[in-house]
Amino acid sequence: MPATPLIGDALSCAGPQEPNPGPGDALKKIVLQDPEALCNDGTPAVIFVREAAAPEFEDDWVIFMQGGGNCQDAEGCAERWCTLGHRMTSSLAPDAIWGIGVLDRDVANPLGAYNQVFIQYCSSDNYIGRADDTVFASGREFPEYRVHFKGNAITNAVADLLETGAASDDGTEVLPPLQGAGEVVLAGGSAGCAGVAFQADRLTSRFSATGKNMRLICDGNFPPNEVDLGLESLPPDAISRLEEEYLARVMNHDALFDETCVAGEAEEPWRCATPRQVLGQYIEGAPLFLRMDLRDSAALSQYLAFGLNPQEFSDAVRNGLGSAFLGGGNPGTPISVYGPNCQSHVALNSNPGYFDWQLDVGDGPQTFADLVGRWIDGETIVAIDPGTNSSGPGCQ
Repeated sequence: MPATPLIGDALSCAGPQEPNPGPGDALKKIVLQDPEALCNDGTPAVIFVREAAAPEFEDDWVIFMQGGGNCQDAEGCAERWCTLGHRMTSSLAPDAIWGIGVLDRDVANPLGAYNQVFIQYCSSDNYIGRADDTVFASGREFPEYRVHFKGNAITNAVADLLETGAASDDGTEVLPPLQGAGEVVLAGGSAGCAGVAFQADRLTSRFSATGKNMRLICDGNFPPNEVDLGLESLPPDAISRLEEEYLARVMNHDALFDETCVAGEAEEPWRCATPRQVLGQYIEGAPLFLRMDLRDSAALSQYLAFGLNPQEFSDAVRNGLGSAFLGGGNPGTPISVYGPNCQSHVALNSNPGYFDWQLDVGDGPQTFADLVGRWIDGETIVAIDPGTNSSGPGCQ
């Protein structure tokens, strides 16, 4: 056992103690038994599952990767533990959770009857860390401590379990082996969207080999790049920040980035730590559906700090979604896009954002769930608000 204590033993702050995610009675918990699948604090990672609602959907799956930010250095991870500690551990995970948004059984949800898997995010590394016992030196406000960044091992452990068949710990939900015909929809919001971006090609290759058709939904992590902004390059301070974050992820997370991006961005490898770059250019073999709000409440503040105004940000998001759709991704990998104007961050795990908010781009008001249904039926979607065509309760 290393002499340096794990973060939960080293830091005196307790942080928020609410369950993560909130408790319910729909999807039931599985504690992963893979010894490598660990949260930041060393507790075993968990998932929540619910079997298909009817036999005709038993070959279809929706796997949702929870979001919730990240950290990559000593100060950031200490602050995260003291303010969002429930996102770095499974110790507060309930026995069951509600099915919300893309996991809701509502008949309006085209994925509602599928086998459902919710991956709790507790690794703070966008699901691609491979580091055991990263030791952070003491600072002015915290002692030396260590952290696990095992998001890649968690992702692999989930895939291993699903391919052989899985049952909830209480035995009430039994999932068949993820094999043979049918679809797998891999979805995620925010940091979960980053997980989809960075793990998409690996999981597509893996699950396609079992006979599945793969689809990807990425929500709330497609912020503008310099082309979208109409600039020759990003501001120098923005590039410096991205380079620093990339190097920290390499050193402290031992991050496994998308291999195709790494090969294609050899001169600017920091770009491969941005989901925007991977999603826009390097997804292979699976249809992709991107959602990014034109006034994303989480991303906007970073761009305001670089001197942009909200309208410039909205225009840039609109440009980025439009170019992603027109570019079409790699050959044979279409990109569908949805750009509401609701001042929100994510909607896949929000019943109002998924079922209630509407966007009319000429063919009548459509909800996110409506658009996902059309996409599942084979349509390539382009639905970007030209200004003020978004509506619904809570859409500001």
